[in-house]
Amino acid sequence: MVMTPTNSSLQELEPVEHTTLGDHAYQQLRQVLMSGRFEPGQKLTLRGLSAQLAISPTPIREALRRLAAERGIEIAPNRFIRIPVMTSNELRELRDIRTSLEGLATERAVALLSAEEIAVLRKCDATIRKLRGKKGAVKSIVGTIQQFHFTIYRGSDMPSLVRLIESLWLRTAPYVNLLFPHYSEFERGNLRGMILTAVERGDAVSARRLMEADIGGALDYIIGLSVEGESTQTRSSKDL
Repeated sequence: MVMTPTNSSLQELEPVEHTTLGDHAYQQLRQVLMSGRFEPGQKLTLRGLSAQLAISPTPIREALRRLAAERGIEIAPNRFIRIPVMTSNELRELRDIRTSLEGLATERAVALLSAEEIAVLRKCDATIRKLRGKKGAVKSIVGTIQQFHFTIYRGSDMPSLVRLIESLWLRTAPYVNLLFPHYSEFERGNLRGMILTAVERGDAVSARRLMEADIGGALDYIIGLSVEGESTQTRSSKDL
């Protein structure tokens, strides 16, 4: 028999409004990962993260367990912490999922984005172009690229979809660093500029197609680097 809660029993429940240190650490680290501040294979330490966030190790440890469950980081039995390194096949799978989901979010967002949100997109695009080629600007560029994309995705008014996209960025954002300098110099943000133009004129179909091309092209380049690295590793193993 299915029990239906009564009004009196529901009234006994109180909403949880506070944010714990573990929640704060989780949100901070998640954002850092999604903005490409770390690179594939990079090692992390509990002490270093604790010092950087000015939070004691216990909530940091809790946040790391949550991020490991999302496959944003790896924690070995000996407490070894690092940013995961994915195979080319794993990257292909994530490419296909990302293009589908981010294309959908873009198409839905076009009719809903406000003038203020479109202004944010213009500012992001201008900032990225201004920073291009400047020494030490890669991390700032990657963070601004994230802001550009999620301004669009969150404009779709589909929070469950956005959450899925965030989980994919959590895993692939460290690889965005590999787009610099070669792919970035070749592509030069042309697709991003075309996405912005399509959004401005309200062309949802073109915006979706261009977003899929932008995501797919960048990940195809990263996949190519991964395949090359795997081939080199295989040859080296055979020579031993």
